[in-house]
Amino acid sequence: MKKNLFSFAGIEEEITDDTPKPENIKDFSIYTAEEIINNTFNYFREIGFKPKKIPLHICKQEINRLNKNNNINTLQRTISCYDVADSYHPHRMEVKCNNHFSPKEGFFVDKKLYKSIQKDILSGKLIRENIPGFLNIVSGVQSASNFRPGYACYIYRKYCNKNDIVLDTSMGFGGRLVGFIASGINGKYIGIDPAKKTYDGNILLCQELGKNIETTLINKPCEDVILSEIGNVDLCFTSPPYYNREIYSDEDTQSCNRYTTPESWRDNFLKKMIELQYYALNNNKYNIININDIKINKKTIPLVTWTKEISENTGFEYICTEKYQLNSRVGDGNNGDVAFEPVLVFKKCE
Repeated sequence: MKKNLFSFAGIEEEITDDTPKPENIKDFSIYTAEEIINNTFNYFREIGFKPKKIPLHICKQEINRLNKNNNINTLQRTISCYDVADSYHPHRMEVKCNNHFSPKEGFFVDKKLYKSIQKDILSGKLIRENIPGFLNIVSGVQSASNFRPGYACYIYRKYCNKNDIVLDTSMGFGGRLVGFIASGINGKYIGIDPAKKTYDGNILLCQELGKNIETTLINKPCEDVILSEIGNVDLCFTSPPYYNREIYSDEDTQSCNRYTTPESWRDNFLKKMIELQYYALNNNKYNIININDIKINKKTIPLVTWTKEISENTGFEYICTEKYQLNSRVGDGNNGDVAFEPVLVFKKCE
């Protein structure tokens, strides 16, 4: 079967002859790009902001497709099922990041909406009823990240056995949950998150899509969770908040609202999260944490170093660092180069 690759936001996706191709229309032979852009702008101003929502039957088809992907390389880069997770978390488009506009805020700024439409149309993308794809990455606008289900699927398959129990102490917008469903591990997913909208979205996701797994979801800060609520697990895999880089909600249960300095966040959230993971994890099993350093007022906050130090002091052995490829960003002086975040792999040895 013929295979080739298409690229989206710097990530290559393997497709075959029977895979739906991305719509790409760069032909302006009858209608000019300018008039199509203007028509699109007027259309969105008329219908308003509508977060992405794909129907249930397509969600199931996407998960089936990801389940059949056994290519280690493409699993780490694929954007497959990203929209599935997003369909249950429309509030992701309202989250503030690094003092940028959220996508919802950017939508209502004419210049930013027009620029994002222009980039989509000139790149050949056919925009339908959802918000323009480039709205997430134009200069001055930034969306809160969701974890790519394909990469999560890769991690589960590499570090899990069939029917394992996994713990996600910051389950977020459902990316790792969807990846677990698609992975074929068919075990149990235990997810913790303090944000009520996020918890509710993941509850619905499990009800509609989690037929092949067991789930326990807990709506509270992970530092308040005790071991008896979760029991023993075979893998811990999470991507915690990077302190205050993304403000997920104004609830006082959010870690950056509870702990208002990086050091207090480190001691009262990050340390307690790692300790919970350690005591929950069975011997000779892995704890995997996606985290990255941030800057506050030009000062680097060493979240990676803190995570390594706390993990090793708690009793974990550092094994290696996997690489999580990020989407390329347009604007803010970025030339679209591919970037990676560290995924730290630790092991609880006997």
